[in-house]
Amino acid sequence: MRESDKKLSIIIPAFNEENTIAVIIDRIAALLFKDAEIIVVDDGSTDETKVKVLACQKKYPEISLIFIPLAINAGKSKAIQAGLAQAKGGYTIIQDADLEYDPADILRLLDKAQENETDAVYGSRFLAKPFPKNMGIMNWFANMGITMLANFLYGARLTDQNTCYKLVKTELLKNLALASYGFEFCAEVTAKLRKRGVSIAELPISYTARKKSSGKKIKWFHIFPIVRTLIAERFGL
Repeated sequence: MRESDKKLSIIIPAFNEENTIAVIIDRIAALLFKDAEIIVVDDGSTDETKVKVLACQKKYPEISLIFIPLAINAGKSKAIQAGLAQAKGGYTIIQDADLEYDPADILRLLDKAQENETDAVYGSRFLAKPFPKNMGIMNWFANMGITMLANFLYGARLTDQNTCYKLVKTELLKNLALASYGFEFCAEVTAKLRKRGVSIAELPISYTARKKSSGKKIKWFHIFPIVRTLIAERFGL
């Protein structure tokens, strides 16, 4: 199979995720994505993330596992953009390097997209379970507020704008000319898809938020660039 024949590109942006990166790659490999490629972008990690990924390359020679190291910590969106530049699958999806999302849901998202020739499918953490396990109340309110704002500004009917699982046709995603740096990636993608008139489908996914003691969490101040991005894209600011 040629690289260009692959159905799916899975981009994993990772920053200091030595404790989980190999586990998430193992979980994806267990799904037997023979017609998929995994692109891990090391966003300037200072721990053993690189070592873990290179070990996985040797462990799974039958899988297309691409490793892209960034010299500095450029931000989640920039890491994703670096991976997207090399993506060759028909669809691309983002997979966080932690263990909050279950890669088994990727198969369902891809099936729905292919069956209906859908441009974009989001995995919603709130459709099946309104209050996901371990999600803090402030994080819940922030997610609800940002989703409501995105729906209002762009005429969408989303239940989870901030979900990591955004599956989009690769060619379309590349043509969005993404330019954000950090966690506002989700807002930029949603805004630019809706400005093009793209209908975004949703499917329920499983989700277990990791606690603060287990790793990095989005902080309250990350809300501002997300909101700013939604407003700026809507009004051309």
